[in-house]
Amino acid sequence: MLCGFNLGYNMTEIEKLKLQVAHHYKEAIEATTIATHYASENERLRDALQKIEDWQRAYPLEIFPEPDFKMAANVLKEAGMTLDAISASNMRHVLTGIKKIVDTGLGHNVEVRGDASRRPS
Repeated sequence: MLCGFNLGYNMTEIEKLKLQVAHHYKEAIEATTIATHYASENERLRDALQKIEDWQRAYPLEIFPEPDFKMAANVLKEAGMTLDAISASNMRHVLTGIKKIVDTGLGHNVEVRGDASRRPS
């Protein structure tokens, strides 16, 4: 009896070993398939994290120092705008970009469209 089935005859040790080898081979193929899937997923997630890190490093303080926000708020106010509106627009842009990177990293096929007013004319 093998795996709960009576095959109607006594199996030789060689036949039993062949069945065991076939069973273990199938398990090894399944394990390899799962490992390949997780390796691919890991690479996709690491690529996403690298893109976010690259983006973060694109604006060093040595090249883009922090502005005088009080002065900027006054200049914008004179032009009929607010620093809050500019800040909110910038944050939406950044978060939309990060969402796109994260969705790609997670394997989502979601297209994220940013604010059309941010595109150059």
